[in-house]
Amino acid sequence: MLTMIKGAFNSERDKVFCDAVRDAVSKNKSVLVIMPDQYSFECDKKLYRALGAAAFNSIETAGINRLAELISKKYGCCAYENADENIRLITMFKAVEKFRASGECMHYKRSLGKSRFIAEVIGLVTELIRSGITPEDLRIASERLSGSLTKKLYDISRIYALYLEELKTAGRRDSLTALADALVLVKEHRYFAGMSVFIDGFTDFSHDELDMINAMLAQHADVTVSLIGYSDPKGNVIENTFAATVRTCSRLIDIAKSNNTIFKEIELRNICGAGKTALAIDRYYCTGEKSDKKKLGGLVIASANDVYDETEYVCAEIERLVRSGRYSYGNIAVAARDLSICASAAEAAFDRYGIPFFTDRRNRADSSIVVIFLKSLFECILPQRYHTDDIMRYVKSPLFPLNEIEITNLEDHCITYNIDGDMWLEPFGSHDKKHNVPSNLEDIRKKIIEPLEAFKAACIEATGAKICEALFELLKEIKFSEQVYSVVKRSVGEENETQLEFVRANRQIWQLVFGAFKTIHDELGDEIVPLKKFYELFKLMTSGMSISSPPQKLDAVRLVNAESSRLDNVDVLFVIEMNERIFPADPVGGGLFTESEKQQLISTDIAVSGTALQSAENERLVAYRTLCLPKKRLYALYSETDTAGKSRRRSLLIDTLSGIFGGADVLYISKLPISFFCSSYKSAYYKYLEHYKEKLAVISKQAESTAEGEAQAATLRRNADTVSSVEKALEGSDEYASRIAALPGYEYDQSFTVSPKTAKELFYPEKLILSPTSMNYFFTCPFSYYCQYGLKLRDPQSIKFDKMTKGNYLHHCLEMLMSSEKDGKKVYNKSFVCYTDEQLKEKIAQAFYIYETEEIGGEYGKTPSFAAEREKYQQSVFETVKLIREEFSNCQFEPSFFEYKLTRENGESLLELKFSDELTIRVVGSIDRADIFTDTDGKKYIRIIDYKTGMTTLELDKLYHGLNMQLLVYLLALTGEIENAFPAAVLYSHIKEPDSKLLPPAPGTDADTYSLRLKEYKPDGMMSGQENVINAFNRDHNGIFMPITLKNDGTVSGNGQQPVTEAFLKASEEFARRKILSLAERLSKGLIPADPVMKGKYNPCTGCEHYAICGRVLHGDPRQITKEDADRFKKDVEKISEEQKGGESDASME
Repeated sequence: MLTMIKGAFNSERDKVFCDAVRDAVSKNKSVLVIMPDQYSFECDKKLYRALGAAAFNSIETAGINRLAELISKKYGCCAYENADENIRLITMFKAVEKFRASGECMHYKRSLGKSRFIAEVIGLVTELIRSGITPEDLRIASERLSGSLTKKLYDISRIYALYLEELKTAGRRDSLTALADALVLVKEHRYFAGMSVFIDGFTDFSHDELDMINAMLAQHADVTVSLIGYSDPKGNVIENTFAATVRTCSRLIDIAKSNNTIFKEIELRNICGAGKTALAIDRYYCTGEKSDKKKLGGLVIASANDVYDETEYVCAEIERLVRSGRYSYGNIAVAARDLSICASAAEAAFDRYGIPFFTDRRNRADSSIVVIFLKSLFECILPQRYHTDDIMRYVKSPLFPLNEIEITNLEDHCITYNIDGDMWLEPFGSHDKKHNVPSNLEDIRKKIIEPLEAFKAACIEATGAKICEALFELLKEIKFSEQVYSVVKRSVGEENETQLEFVRANRQIWQLVFGAFKTIHDELGDEIVPLKKFYELFKLMTSGMSISSPPQKLDAVRLVNAESSRLDNVDVLFVIEMNERIFPADPVGGGLFTESEKQQLISTDIAVSGTALQSAENERLVAYRTLCLPKKRLYALYSETDTAGKSRRRSLLIDTLSGIFGGADVLYISKLPISFFCSSYKSAYYKYLEHYKEKLAVISKQAESTAEGEAQAATLRRNADTVSSVEKALEGSDEYASRIAALPGYEYDQSFTVSPKTAKELFYPEKLILSPTSMNYFFTCPFSYYCQYGLKLRDPQSIKFDKMTKGNYLHHCLEMLMSSEKDGKKVYNKSFVCYTDEQLKEKIAQAFYIYETEEIGGEYGKTPSFAAEREKYQQSVFETVKLIREEFSNCQFEPSFFEYKLTRENGESLLELKFSDELTIRVVGSIDRADIFTDTDGKKYIRIIDYKTGMTTLELDKLYHGLNMQLLVYLLALTGEIENAFPAAVLYSHIKEPDSKLLPPAPGTDADTYSLRLKEYKPDGMMSGQENVINAFNRDHNGIFMPITLKNDGTVSGNGQQPVTEAFLKASEEFARRKILSLAERLSKGLIPADPVMKGKYNPCTGCEHYAICGRVLHGDPRQITKEDADRFKKDVEKISEEQKGGESDASME
């Protein structure tokens, strides 16, 4: 007899089903309860509660696959061994490879070599086997159809047949055929005769499952099937929610009729047994009935900005509900249609709120540290050449035996020299003779590359077994097992539960992964397998592996997938991400067949699942099951945007729910007070961090300027008051009080300090070493100086053709051209002005080559673009050198110092300043060039030249703030070193890229082009206005070689830059000296405020590497340099000049 119990979700269907089981037990019948394998635990729990221990222990329960095993065990195993998932994949791989080699492929030629195709075919074959469809059925169907579908069916039928042949040859069978094999034993031994069989938890049945039910009825077993469904006698069903149930009932009735078996349907139309929330939803889906009461209650519809706000609200509301005393964590569930898109956000929120939870999902093996490491290994060796990004991913894994310092040194070297490709096969460090390359760098390279090279060599024309053996040899070489053990030991917590769970998970992963390798070794041991294919097989196998995480606490919130989970005893349900195309999911078919092709196959009795109609029906049933769960309260949440900020629409289910409950209002989570989310110290602290900027805006009286309109400004002020209250509450916890104290103040206290003792350890353990560059860092922002020179937080710099590299090339080139050795010293090369253009080109090329070879490793690590930029820049230098040659052809200044270091051979500095007994300043640096003009009275006038490839200029307003002082510092050093020396000028000489104006002139345009070049060459800086100094410069071309401009009569023009007095230059030197001392004073006190200074629109915080440390970037623009600062500089210099003269100042800008 066949009995079908049908009822709504909240009906007495389960009670009637369990009563029938109890009745069969009481009659001493042999009872078997069958349920889906994945829900066996929930079904057993339900039966145990309903029957009691004694009755439950007298029955047998089994999933479909378990039933097949029991039958085979009872009557003898099949001659064939079941193929597990790994063997199925490899067998399909063999079948696909054999089919490709046959040349018979008609449609999937381009897909055969892809692992994704294998996965799709495995899925399709699984469905075909369960539907009882054979390769021959597919072949016949292909002959009846036309178009591309014919070719597809032919290819799939051949692959399917080859797959079965491969299994049979290996003495195996597909595990999915176990039910079919068990069916043979059932028929032979009349297994179900006299048995009472109860079937629960199914929506529909596969072909082989229906065959099994047919065998039950044929052997006169009493079969009772419980199905979720409802037939309203009034016919008021508004949508076909139970379409699958209707089809299943029809099939079961047909089977009963074919066996001349009596059948009956028990229709349970009474919707009851639940709270008003679930009943209202259930009645609507079954009868179309809506509440006749306005706002029935029990439903909350909430709108959030994004999924993070959704989960934040869920946690805060759960805490509120539990603290009310009416609910426990165990009676609350959170459901999502696709748990993968929101689980991480939800889990993080649960952790912040301290809510115990269990996520009902399996963790994918391919996201584990072991699989990620093995993938990175293969991704290193599969390309023809090594790629640095791949190798760094490989070695940065904690499973590779390199420590952090070794990895840092390696990465720095790779960045510096653009290491990539075959450069990994060359020794490291042999090309860099000038820099301090770590001595073990080559050993590190060998540790990485040599095992990989040995593995690659062993895999050439290798079998699957040989590749596995070579891989294990590689893992042994890099001490993989020891590293895994070390990672586990470092990662586990103090609690035994945590430690055991972590070890258990890693052990499962280990067994799964290496089980995959063992399968490849055994199944492909004698077959030649290309390494790429080996890797694709490994990825395919691990993509289907997962491990479960059992609940750690009994009283925990359940975070579940709406489709695959079966819940009971749910008082409160939160359904999140109820957005269009998410819940319900978009009913779009997929796989190897298009939607229209699936319909054609159905017309030929080839039943395939995944049609758009079936997907839509399934989504309706999933929505129904989920929304009917809660007994008391249902929360339906949707987000306005995704995590990328793209707008979303809410699901139509939201409108349906609102209609059921008489028009429920929408709760906007963004409008809830901050205090709502502060249910624990941890959650309160996170909300505090999220909103403290609003208090900053209010306190700094920026609320109106930062908000659009008074309404938003009022919200800011209201939130600021709440944040203040939260802050006071957090101060009750020592932990969070200390965290708050460590945060930047609301008014942004930028006065960072370190103790004088720490300052001495960081900045001047012996002497304070300062260079013009480090001074610039300090005066731009003391905190940046602290990070750069105190903490040594510096990013590695790659050798690329940037401004620094250009400057280095230029300095080296001009030094070689303009100087020569005499008595062990560098002197001016007077032949320089006599060089022809060809000689200059030759010597510039030679200088470039020498610098590149001796200083930056030659061609090692240089990209093609580097070489192209170098050639272009070489032309630019040639044009500039010609102008320098022109300048010195009529100039009384003679170059005397080239790349002159301020540090003497004995280590002392030309410029040492004593600040105190404990603090001496040593100024270091290198003067690009210094020229001396010796007048008839023996006075030596010095001009400092600094080459610049950028647009740096000498600006008095910046000098006032201590910026760009290098020229004055160098002048101070040399005038103190050279006897009878006087300042003449400090100049920036700009070396610019050649453009169309500056390229060699065409015939007849030489004069115009040369004039343009001269204007580009004009230096910037300060020079003395003394007549003898002006005359010592090259006065040609109206003073184009000076920062000032001369009239045609030789006098100084009133336009443009003006000369200064000698006293002004000397006082400017003293200004620089005092600035250096002020820097030392501030460092000695440990004053390192994040107090940057800027000029114009350029904000130094924008490109600062350390902005995340100080937090200054969040608090408005830095101090501005103003035009008035130039006047302040002049006044300070005049005051210094007065002091130097002992009376009236002689310092002025002429």
